[in-house]
Amino acid sequence: MKFPDITALPTATRHLATLENSAARSAVAARHLADPADGAELLSVAARHLADLPDSARPAVALRDLPPVLAARPQHGVGDLAQKRVRPGHRQMAVPRSRSRGRGAPANMPALLTGRSRGEGVTLVPVGQPCMPGGTVLPEPPPWLTMPAPADLSATPPEDLPMTYTGDVQVGGPADVRELPALTICKLAVGPYDNNAYLLRCTETGEGLLIDAAADADRLLALVADQPLRSIVTTHQHGDHWQALEQLRKVTGADVIAHPLDAPALPVPVDHTVEHGDTITFGAVTLEVIHLRGHTPGSIALLYDGGEAGHHLFTGDSLFPGGVGNTWKDSQRFTQLYTDVVERVFDRLPDETWVYPGHGKDTTLGVERPALPEWKARGW
Repeated sequence: MKFPDITALPTATRHLATLENSAARSAVAARHLADPADGAELLSVAARHLADLPDSARPAVALRDLPPVLAARPQHGVGDLAQKRVRPGHRQMAVPRSRSRGRGAPANMPALLTGRSRGEGVTLVPVGQPCMPGGTVLPEPPPWLTMPAPADLSATPPEDLPMTYTGDVQVGGPADVRELPALTICKLAVGPYDNNAYLLRCTETGEGLLIDAAADADRLLALVADQPLRSIVTTHQHGDHWQALEQLRKVTGADVIAHPLDAPALPVPVDHTVEHGDTITFGAVTLEVIHLRGHTPGSIALLYDGGEAGHHLFTGDSLFPGGVGNTWKDSQRFTQLYTDVVERVFDRLPDETWVYPGHGKDTTLGVERPALPEWKARGW
């Protein structure tokens, strides 16, 4: 996607602001806004938007996608750009060099794309319009930057956006959201044991399912909001996975689901028990129940087969990055859990299967598969 002239830029950058999150914006901003034919003019607009992104989202695209007029001079600051490709009838205004780089930016990263606050960078000011003291940018862009863009701009978003979901969440921080064609996955860290709660929502119907109402009921209710919640699945009986279950059920009216061997330990009656191979449906989405014995007698994992969107496995405390769940040095329990994880998960699912555990970061089966012999040998 190329924008033919600078009149398209304001709408283009507003379009970028609607993308999934900062990483998605960053990945396309410089590539599609930086046109060598316009040089510093185009980059000045892109910079004001990139400046709002987190530090971690900027360096990769700044160095990769700069137009030749800037990439050829990475050692120079904003002041050096003032002589480059200035729009006829306008004069260039630069932020002082001391303010042109974000803290910790790479030494060879052009200052234009590393401003820390909104407006740091270079802008263009029509002749006759005074610059503000100290080189700061004007609060409003000049009129020629507010012309409409082509009508079909928002209808053809870039197709090469990277996946921005990482699964790296912190207690007290925001949920991480992953959007699949038929399912949205929201991961939220809650409680004193850094539990992961997963709100799954059917794209077609809006109906939801919560995996482990672990803690922080108010935060989980805020995540659910006013959308329908059909079921709450508890992956196993340990108390850190159901501290908010009673309140969530009371407020939402959702059915409670668990394996029959762990159901008696829960603080509320279980509406539906599930065994290995059963399915759970909400909206148009179906999950398969996988019984993984060992961490507790009734521990279960839930498998979503998204077709071209891949396999997604919610494992509770039975499988983590680096090993299976805790079996408290009981060799029999470990052997049972290891065997179930190998036979019911690794032997039947592809390496690309994404694993969403009950605590901590996500992983994939492909990352963990080479370590299976080591897990077996060490016994945990």
